[in-house]
Amino acid sequence: MHRTLALESPCSRRLPTGPLQAADVVAHGMHSWPPRRPSYPASYSPDVLAAHELPCIQSMLSCARSGSTPSTSLLPPVPTMSTTRSPIDTRLIVGGIYLILFLRPNVEDESIRDFHWGLYHHLSPVQGKKYHIRSADPGWIADHGLASGFMKSFLLIGLVRIGHSDPAEMEEREKAQKTTLASIVESFPLDQVPPGYSTLTCRTWTLHIVKLLNDDPTHYKEVVEWGLMQWDATSDNRQPRPIIDSNVCTLP
Repeated sequence: MHRTLALESPCSRRLPTGPLQAADVVAHGMHSWPPRRPSYPASYSPDVLAAHELPCIQSMLSCARSGSTPSTSLLPPVPTMSTTRSPIDTRLIVGGIYLILFLRPNVEDESIRDFHWGLYHHLSPVQGKKYHIRSADPGWIADHGLASGFMKSFLLIGLVRIGHSDPAEMEEREKAQKTTLASIVESFPLDQVPPGYSTLTCRTWTLHIVKLLNDDPTHYKEVVEWGLMQWDATSDNRQPRPIIDSNVCTLP
């Protein structure tokens, strides 16, 4: 049951002209000021709340100023928030493993174009898991976790599908102690430089994980060239951001 704002009826006096004061409102028919809010789900954003309540408050103030009889239920029912989550992006393939690139501007030299690298595994239409590391002076730390809002990131270059792992088989593979993307990621320490590289960065870490995953590093050049082609579009925040399949990886 939704809580309503109870008002005394009707207002016997007109309010004085000029700015409406809290004391005037209480004296002219309202039990409390500011009015008590109904209970909203914690997931409601400020924009949703404002859009719901502002017209009600304006109507209430108008009634109070004019001396007219206000409604005994100024606040309409709390809007229903859908429990169905929208897909992240229908172009993403469930089970797809993607290289995900973000624009990383160089504030000292704008001619240098670099990327932040990571991996993304699309587990369901509404959620996946992102794997990447970030700098934490000194060294690097893992920043893996479930993700759903990355397609709206201003700095997102895009995603390139490089592999596939069926989420429905993940639990069985883990029970059988078979290799999964998560187990590969967890197997490599963050205090170690990846073999074949001179330093540990988000790029060398990501490419090493990919090499452990499919033993095929040939997509690096393809992804870099594609990322550079997308640089200006990313800077201009052109939407939607691209999602493509690698041309050098064997995909189902």
